[in-house]
Amino acid sequence: WSTPALTRMTDIFRGLVNVKELDLSNFDTSEVEQMDRLFYQCKNLEKIYASDKFVVNVASDRPFYQCEKLVGGAGTVWNENNVGADYMVIDSESKPGYFSSK
Repeated sequence: WSTPALTRMTDIFRGLVNVKELDLSNFDTSEVEQMDRLFYQCKNLEKIYASDKFVVNVASDRPFYQCEKLVGGAGTVWNENNVGADYMVIDSESKPGYFSSK
C-alpha cells in the first residue's frame, strides 16, 4: 500500500479476527488525522511490524481494544488497561508498546 497521503485510518483493521500478524513497516502515517479503533477486536493478532515512518500525531480511541494475544517486540504483553495510542510505538525497554521492528 502507498500511504503517504492517507489521512484517515479509523477502523481500517477492525475485527480482523483471523489475522495473527500485520506488516505495517512501510506505512507512512505522518499525515493521518484519525486513527480511532485501528486494531479494535483483532482478537488473534499477535504481532504488528512497524517502522519509524509509523507516526502517531493524533489521539486515538482504543486502537488495541480486545487484542488479547498481542505482544510487542521487546515482550510487552497486551493489557486491558493499556489500549490507547501511547502504545502505538515500537516496543522497547524504555518505552513499552505493541509494535515490533522488522
